[in-house]
Amino acid sequence: MKLQNIRQLVRQKLDDMQFDVQKIDSAVNWFIAEILNNNRISFMETSARLPFVGGVIEISLPKDLQIVTSISVDTPGTAPYSITDCRVEYDDFMKRFPNFFSAPPQKIHSWTYCGKNIRFAAPTSSPGNLFIDYVKRPSAVTNGEDTLVIPDNYEEMVVIGATARVMEMNEDYAEAAQERQNLAPLVTAFVRNEARGQQKIGPIIMRTNRRRRGSEW
Repeated sequence: MKLQNIRQLVRQKLDDMQFDVQKIDSAVNWFIAEILNNNRISFMETSARLPFVGGVIEISLPKDLQIVTSISVDTPGTAPYSITDCRVEYDDFMKRFPNFFSAPPQKIHSWTYCGKNIRFAAPTSSPGNLFIDYVKRPSAVTNGEDTLVIPDNYEEMVVIGATARVMEMNEDYAEAAQERQNLAPLVTAFVRNEARGQQKIGPIIMRTNRRRRGSEW
């Protein structure tokens, strides 16, 4: 669905065909973020190959990454293996591996998040690749011809959700609450159809298993 179509439909619901476009665009983007941040949606899942050389201690993550779901390592002469469960909380990592930058090179095992990077407990002992599966962040839509990441068959959900957001911006909370009631079954159906672990009714909350600490993941 195109942003320009959603703009017109929201204006119709507001009964104001001159309503500010920027406010509608903000409402659309906020609603999409609300839905996709609170649920692990399968069509937002993607993957990436991150090559590395020997002697590195950090690797940059994809810019559109929201949450990593799986990480595997592939190095020459070694069968690929998962390090998904080898993550250490940042504070514990820095206590356990204070010399991560000068430790003897070794096979990748323990790791943590540092800013937008993955940090290893020691320099890598050989070149290779990280293969990551992750949930990506939605890109904001700003131009009328932009296509929303939400599939066309959920147009009604987006229109009602954006309308509720506009009403909340305008502090029309009673009307927004009514739109939220109309929205609830549409969101439930969307999550049931599109979330990881399909056919489960109700919101599936995306667990990050991460604690935020400043710029830390």
